[in-house]
Amino acid sequence: MGETVAALAGSLVLAGVYALAPAITRLPQRHLASLDSFIGGTGLAYVLLYLLFELTKYGAPKIHALLPLGPEPLETLFILLLGALSTIYLLQVHLAKSPSLQDDCLGFAVLFLVYNFLAGAGVVEEAHGGPLNLGFYVTALGLHLLFNDLFLLHLCSDAYHWRWRAALAAMPVIGCALAAGFALPEGVLYGMLALIAGGTVINVVRHELPSPKDFRSAAFVMGVIVYAALIIATWRL
Repeated sequence: MGETVAALAGSLVLAGVYALAPAITRLPQRHLASLDSFIGGTGLAYVLLYLLFELTKYGAPKIHALLPLGPEPLETLFILLLGALSTIYLLQVHLAKSPSLQDDCLGFAVLFLVYNFLAGAGVVEEAHGGPLNLGFYVTALGLHLLFNDLFLLHLCSDAYHWRWRAALAAMPVIGCALAAGFALPEGVLYGMLALIAGGTVINVVRHELPSPKDFRSAAFVMGVIVYAALIIATWRL
């Protein structure tokens, strides 16, 4: 019961990040550039040192037992990651080529709805690892969801209606509640986490890593070092 409550609390935190984006967009441009670079650094550290590490060490055997795509657990995991990464990228490229800006915006919003649902479902599995583990997951995914929200606000401020933002905020809670209520097998939850990893890699590379024009090296390096140090510290706990 305690893990379920913690997971639901974590999903509410993910939902709460959607209250932050409008205020952040009003910051001076020099602060936004530094924030973007810091988020890019933390996202890179999260993907390489935490998300992929956990999937490789703990998730691969459970995913393989449920869906043996390859001869061994690691092969199964990386086939699944490749499929998730390729699918998300193809969808995003297709949406970016849309002649209608409104269709482009709504397409990204629908894509992020699915992403947010899977993020909420992943909270249930992360809660099994304890509050620190859950805190890292929620912090990192919260940054990603916040950046996705800022991306949509920047891309289509007129077409991005408040109802879409409310739906996006609700999806992590819905995903968490369904995953907790139906007691999904660990293989299913880790499989969802692998889909999150594929989408996260694409979002970090395409959206969270700042462009060279707006890049702030000090903020980026600080994001990498701070987040990497915290993750490495958990390996010794």
